[in-house]
Amino acid sequence: MSYQSTHRSLSKKRGAGQVAPYNAKNERLKRQHATFLKEAEGFGDEAVRHAMATIDDFEAFRNRNCFGEFRSADAIAYKAHLAQRISRKTGEPLSKVSQQRAVHGLQRFFRWLAEQPGYRTRIRASDADYFRLSRRDQSIAKVVNRRTPPSIQDVERLLAAMPSESLVDKRNRAIVAVLILTGARVGAVASLRIKHLDLTRRLLVQDPREVKTKFAKTIETYLIPIDGDAFPALEEWVRVLTVDMGWGPDDPLFPKTATAMGPDLVFVQAGVDRDPWRSGIPIRRILEEACKAAGLPYFNPHAFRHAVARLGLERARTPEQMKAWSQNMGHTGLLTTLHHYGSVDPERQRQIVEGMKAAASNDLRDELEKLLRSHSR
Repeated sequence: MSYQSTHRSLSKKRGAGQVAPYNAKNERLKRQHATFLKEAEGFGDEAVRHAMATIDDFEAFRNRNCFGEFRSADAIAYKAHLAQRISRKTGEPLSKVSQQRAVHGLQRFFRWLAEQPGYRTRIRASDADYFRLSRRDQSIAKVVNRRTPPSIQDVERLLAAMPSESLVDKRNRAIVAVLILTGARVGAVASLRIKHLDLTRRLLVQDPREVKTKFAKTIETYLIPIDGDAFPALEEWVRVLTVDMGWGPDDPLFPKTATAMGPDLVFVQAGVDRDPWRSGIPIRRILEEACKAAGLPYFNPHAFRHAVARLGLERARTPEQMKAWSQNMGHTGLLTTLHHYGSVDPERQRQIVEGMKAAASNDLRDELEKLLRSHSR
């Protein structure tokens, strides 16, 4: 069957609402693959869920036909389907980044499936290569969207605009404070416990046994020295939790919002629960509302991480200082910080290049060469 006819027949089945609700063989394979991703590949729970959602979407696209009947034409048809899909979140065509993530996950799944008993003769691993996007689309997916991270002045403006009367208000301000003082990832922030923060030492210990860190790394982060309301907001929140409310070390640092039935039979905020959030989604919503109220563009949680990285690159005067700042962010190598967070906006790029009229000093060159050699071992 040609690609065009396959695409038409599959699209017709989906459009007619004839997608089968369940395929027992496929479900068993998905469970096995989920176990493989988690136990053999080291994927986290959220990454596994995303992978399974993509596979399920592809399965529904094929009317839940057996995975063993997969052919290269299915991959080509699905790519065309993704290219035409409208994102429910943005209302715009699905981005190349999202398309790339989807097809990459399906490539991995069918290469794995081609090695499973009973499928080695039914599926060719090379057919999974047809999930690859065109080189042009792959290049577009790699383009970095330049988003200006918040400046320290932006953060101060944000904190000043946030209310501070209720428990929820104080918690929300402390969340912004932790983001800018540590650059911690949103998943880690949502899973922190009181014991992970030592205000006396200005130290946040992200223990992967309890904190959702990337690659389950142990990260010791010293709160960065900045003036303003961030540290006082965090200090006040810890005092409220430990002194006023009597919470202990194992209680969440950022508990979820409690709700109760209001007088109009509508659920309203009723302080905080003694339970942590399951994900960083509530933190994103808090930032959206706070930025809007402050008249600022939306800064997502990761934008604060970029802000911390940029501040370090601006302040560091020696390679050792740069390395310490990078390590404070949980990076094993300075090159990770420079590659992922070291981009310079075009205007600043012009200023730097025009200002580089003299070669670096011999001392600086020697230190950089020494540092780079240590990372190449």
